[in-house]
Amino acid sequence: MPIIATILSGLFFWGVYWFIFMDGHKAVGGMLTGRRNAKRRAAALDAEARAPITLIADPRDAATVLMYLVARQKGDYSAAQLSAIGAEMRGVLSLEGDLAERQSYARFACTKTPSVTAAIQDVAPLPSDRLTPEERDDLFAMVDRIANVDGPPSDEQAASLAALRKALEPAEATGQGFGWTRARA
Repeated sequence: MPIIATILSGLFFWGVYWFIFMDGHKAVGGMLTGRRNAKRRAAALDAEARAPITLIADPRDAATVLMYLVARQKGDYSAAQLSAIGAEMRGVLSLEGDLAERQSYARFACTKTPSVTAAIQDVAPLPSDRLTPEERDDLFAMVDRIANVDGPPSDEQAASLAALRKALEPAEATGQGFGWTRARA
């Protein structure tokens, strides 16, 4: 037992000596700084990837992005999907003129998105806040029609549609309004 105590006290002594006199504190500080910078870098890259979607101000553009996101989950866009998205943009969204600029921005935003779930979290509050319940239902039906263009929706598309439906539902508060309200589950 005294041998173990001697070995442990020696290791402790050399650890303190290394930390104080052999610049161990600089090595530990550099390691902690590196970890902190890695977290900052990851957050900055995530913010950069989400920037095209978070900058959308028009609910019609948000709906266009949602349609492209769901269509992209089956692979490359098919001609039928692109024409269906254009028809939905002209019909339901009442967009007129040349749609190329809006479509190219929506495609760009979709390619920069880290995941469909993240995009839905970023895009869904915009239509959810500005649309009536009927318009929200129209938006969901429109995205659902795009998912059904080339056959039934895939499992990924079905999961995305469920997440979109949940994100579009308005949060209804319960309680007496004393600041302790919770959204219904």
